[in-house]
Amino acid sequence: EHRTEKGTLSIAEMQYSNLKLGELRATLNQTATGITFAGNLKNQFLKALSAEFSGHSKLLRTNNYETNVHFEISYPETAPEIKLERFLPTAKGFTFKGKLLEVGDIFMKSGAISGSTRMMLENGRLLHRENNISVSGIQTDLFIEKLIDMRSAPGQQIKFAKASFGG
Repeated sequence: EHRTEKGTLSIAEMQYSNLKLGELRATLNQTATGITFAGNLKNQFLKALSAEFSGHSKLLRTNNYETNVHFEISYPETAPEIKLERFLPTAKGFTFKGKLLEVGDIFMKSGAISGSTRMMLENGRLLHRENNISVSGIQTDLFIEKLIDMRSAPGQQIKFAKASFGG
């Protein structure tokens, strides 16, 4: 029998640039070549958001380490609308509502980072009540083939049922 050491990781506040991501919790298991991990991210402003991740790191080869992370983020259509300015100050006054599912992978090997993600949005609604801006019925299935550069695959579409601006 091969026993591994287990542990936990907790980070009270994750932040990327000015974007507050939330609290991270994970379990870690030591393996013969490194660690495996699984956890989630909780955001105090988006309690209905589910953000799960898992992966493994090969750390014993000092000149050729690697880490693979798989993640899944979802937000149900029945959840409260999101005030976008809490995450992007330039989106002040805009709210968003809709069903979101994002699944992706991040790979780190010898200092290089790559990854891709697929985001599906159904029945989305973007509002700015003060300026009477509304876009509803937003649908998209977006594949970002270069996650680090935020470069999407060519020829993708975003659809919406109705848009209104002002009166």
